[in-house]
Amino acid sequence: MLKFLRSFLKRDQEKRNIYHVDYRDKVEEAFKIDNVSYYRFKETSKTPHLRMFYMNFYIDQYRNGMEFEPLESYLDKIQDQVERGKIGDASYTIKALRERIKINQELGLLYKIATVVYFTEDEDLENFYPSENAAKLKTFRASKEHAFFLTLPMINIFPLLNSFVSDSGAFLNKVRAAEEIINEIDSLFLRPSDNGL
Repeated sequence: MLKFLRSFLKRDQEKRNIYHVDYRDKVEEAFKIDNVSYYRFKETSKTPHLRMFYMNFYIDQYRNGMEFEPLESYLDKIQDQVERGKIGDASYTIKALRERIKINQELGLLYKIATVVYFTEDEDLENFYPSENAAKLKTFRASKEHAFFLTLPMINIFPLLNSFVSDSGAFLNKVRAAEEIINEIDSLFLRPSDNGL
């Protein structure tokens, strides 16, 4: 029994990257950024549970139109306005929130989804921690291959994008324009001000 337990604990400490026997035939190179190869699973169904959890977590936020953090900030602001009796201000903030959700172009969420789906050769495939993927997120955002990155890899995640992304430059321009509008709305409604908004 003790021998089995030691073997089991040793297995859990073993890093399961792309070279591990359980994964080497299940992954493929997807693209490179600055001479670093990024891989993905050949079949989404082979993605380990924790990575799949985070992928679904981010996809749900994308479908809902925004990340949870700014949504929570809007709700906090609305609650504060209601508690202070500023019902008109709260109504105005709710309308702004609805408009922001309609835009539904959370570029940051696409990058977060990509940090789950694409991994380097040394990443542990059975674990995923957003805080540990901050550097990868920064690399993806800073990539000079934005048009490629935002279309080809994302089309592999969301095949339906292929039907309306014929010109990657135009797609990128639309996404950036939407992101600017979102940032403007957030800056107007989530910053502290004297008038209670």
